[in-house]
Amino acid sequence: MAETRPDRHLRRRCRHRASTGRKVVDEAVEHNRILSRRMMKLPVAADRSPSSRRASYLLRAAVVVVVASVLGLGCDDSSGANDPDVEIVGQDPDSSDSDTSAETNTPADTLTDPQDGVDSKDLTPEWSPPEPSLFDCTSLENALPGRLSPVPLGCITDPSCHETMIVGHRSFGSGSTAPENSRAGLRAAIRLGLDGVELDVRDTLDGQLVLMHDGSVDRTTNGSGEVSALTFEEVTALVLDLDLADGDFGCETVPSLAEAFELARDRLFIHIDCKTGRADLVAQAISDAGMLDQVIISTPDFARAHLARRTVPEVMVQVRPDTAEAVETVFVEFSADLPELFEIDDPLLPAVEARIHAGGRKALVNAWGADIRAVINDDFAGYSEIVDRGADLLQCEYPLFGLRALGRIP
Repeated sequence: MAETRPDRHLRRRCRHRASTGRKVVDEAVEHNRILSRRMMKLPVAADRSPSSRRASYLLRAAVVVVVASVLGLGCDDSSGANDPDVEIVGQDPDSSDSDTSAETNTPADTLTDPQDGVDSKDLTPEWSPPEPSLFDCTSLENALPGRLSPVPLGCITDPSCHETMIVGHRSFGSGSTAPENSRAGLRAAIRLGLDGVELDVRDTLDGQLVLMHDGSVDRTTNGSGEVSALTFEEVTALVLDLDLADGDFGCETVPSLAEAFELARDRLFIHIDCKTGRADLVAQAISDAGMLDQVIISTPDFARAHLARRTVPEVMVQVRPDTAEAVETVFVEFSADLPELFEIDDPLLPAVEARIHAGGRKALVNAWGADIRAVINDDFAGYSEIVDRGADLLQCEYPLFGLRALGRIP
């Protein structure tokens, strides 16, 4: 098969990554200068042009490029770099330590390689982001449709349902289409046919539940302070200003969990990342909203899962065992009533999927490795490969790429 320009470009990057890796990151950050400045809350000119729209959609382009250059994605040179077909798996964007803050004195309107000048558009799939008017503030006058996904809502707990489900991380990716953990992200997930969304939930000073990933509101809003030190009224009045994609998101304030439930009702299943120790509050909120068959609480430890179930025995929970032995521990710890969902790292999946499925349960995998392949190599096979290894749900940073890989959209 003839080598493509992106393949050639990336291999050269791998060979020269020791000397040029930082320059690659600098240029990528400059290419996405509006995004990076907004993330740092610096003044920014409203100078987005049509040519920058795809770069804006791929908000994590800088991080993706440095991961590829450092780890050798697409490199098969004789210096011992990785095989061209290697897949980077198990890389959760939440845990990324990549540093993209280096200074640069060289403006770059397009991302270029020191060797051959390949434009940055060659690094991204030939695909355009969705029209923001479908889900941004201008869409509010239009009623939301019902569930557009062809996968039944009940599939998540039905062992006989073998459909693969696509889950949007932090509603619809971490800000690439709409602000993370936002009403707009939920509207995007509904209108664009996702199966479900992952949402981060924290409790306020007065014991109310809101959508917020970080312990502080500083990064994603126009406010400052810890969520736990602010009242519900104070938090929900804050404007989400991390709008890293095109569109009008000026109406977006921090949502309550109750608001998310109403938007998603009968349209999406919700996978709650329980960032608070008050899993009892989360379980009770699910029950009070009548969403017990549509919402799963993901907990980092058994204690929170047990607390949720002691509060509301019918609530669905997810656990995150990180070894085959830990999976067996789950079967012992929850022998009478297994968690409905197991979050499994991709490399571990082949060793444990049969055990999970034999218990009538399903496995969710963070598809960050597949996201990287799609963004860098225009290669969507990573999503299907994770499914072939036994995943039932893929949590995606770029969920439309996942839908495309499964053949559900062009």
